[in-house]
This record gives sequence, structure tokens and C-alpha cells, in this order.
Amino acid sequence: MTEFEITDNAYITLEYGQQLSIKPRILLDCLQVLITASQSTAAMDKEMSEVIGSTEDWLHLTSTDSLGFDPSTRLLKIVALYYPEDNKVPDNLQLLQEAEKIAGLPRLREHSGLFALEPFPYRYYHMEGNLLLCFNETFTLAGRLQEVVVSNDLSLFFRNNRYCAWGLYHPEIRLTDRIAAETDHLSNDFLKASLRDAFDLIKDETVNKMSKHDPDSLQQIAALYNRIAVYTAPNRPLTVLKEWLFELADKFYPKKMVSGLFEGKT
Repeated sequence: MTEFEITDNAYITLEYGQQLSIKPRILLDCLQVLITASQSTAAMDKEMSEVIGSTEDWLHLTSTDSLGFDPSTRLLKIVALYYPEDNKVPDNLQLLQEAEKIAGLPRLREHSGLFALEPFPYRYYHMEGNLLLCFNETFTLAGRLQEVVVSNDLSLFFRNNRYCAWGLYHPEIRLTDRIAAETDHLSNDFLKASLRDAFDLIKDETVNKMSKHDPDSLQQIAALYNRIAVYTAPNRPLTVLKEWLFELADKFYPKKMVSGLFEGKT
């Protein structure tokens, strides 16, 4: 049976044909993609405490990706992945279409214990492929990829059986501001373009400028917010994205700089 290496001394096999049935969701305020059966933060903390594998330290001193496995079956049960704020376009995007695609539920190898899983440093929103891709340098060196589909729209990518990226398909319909499960939402070009523009704008460089009260960054955030605010066919993901933009401005800037810039906000 093929083994895949998640990180040093941590290996999984696959239960072919099985997948997590829970749909992913993106929490913009904490930069995470979640797959959890929990309906609240407290319930998720409890769920995390009961699994093995990679889980974030309860003190949250560092950000750690979580792949939590059931201690009895050792099957993947909960996922919490951070996406970075550093945009990078990989040169080998064509490999995504050529990847060997495998549907299977990861099972932690018996002798793999607790491990730390560092979040990937780069992200790329591949609009044409309907994919939010988060990856490391190993991915950029790949000549061939294996794609393990672990749930509806979430895949783990491997180069020579070594974990090097994860991808969330149709990320625009997964936007939420709560842990609880969401109903399905429809996508459209405006929603996708708005998410692309948000990822292009809210990145490490911009956050650094915002911390210094840069007025140009504030104007760009307000402009994107206002484009969404006047859109005539809003849906919940758009509303979540819009309100997140305002919350960022409200967090980083004095009220006197924010006042009057955002449509419908005082």
C-alpha cells in the first residue's frame, strides 16, 4: 500500500473511495480553511483535544496547521489549515490538470505520533481553475503531482509522495464568519472577481502599510467594499467578504480616517 509523507516521520495511507462528508469553509478573520463537525468554537476546541496527529498548541504561541486523526481508527477527522498572505504565482500550474487524482481518506500510520505541521508560505487564487492553492518551495520544484481528494472540494497535493500543497476548489462559495456549517451558495463571476481582488489587496505588504495607517491602502479597501456594497445581487459570501473588509479598516485605522468612506457605514 502506498504511503504518503505529511512531514518528517509522519506518514499516511489511504482508505480508497472514502472521504470526509463535511464541507469546507473559509474563515477570513482567522485566515483558516476548516473541516469540522463542530458547530461552535468551544465544540471545536474539544474535538481538537480528542484527536491525534498535528493540532495547534492550546496557547496558540505559533500557528500550526491541524490534521487531526481519530485515535481509534486513525482516520482523518478534522482539518484546520492556515492560508498565508503572501501571493505567488507558481510556474508549474499545468501540473494541477495533469496530476494523478486519488480519492481517499487519510489514515495515520500506526507508528506516526504527534507532529507539527507548519503552514505553507505562499498562496495563489487560480480563478481559471477555481482553486485557492497554498504551497511551499517543494511544490514549485515538482515535475509531477499526486492529488489526494479528502473531501468535497479539498485536496492535498504530493510531490514524490511528499506533502507540498493543499487546494480548495470554489473558495468563493466557502466564505463564512462562523464555524457552524453553511448552506450551499451559488457562485458568479462578480463574487469570484471580488475574492480575487481581496486576495490581491490584503497581503503581507498591505497589512504592514495598514499598521502604519497608510491612507492609500485604506482608500483601496473602501473602494472594493463599495463595489460590493452597490452590487445588485448580493449573497452571503459577498456579505461576509464585504464586512471583513470593513472590519479590517476599523481594526487598523482611527475612526476619523474610516468615517464616511464606506457605503452605508457611519
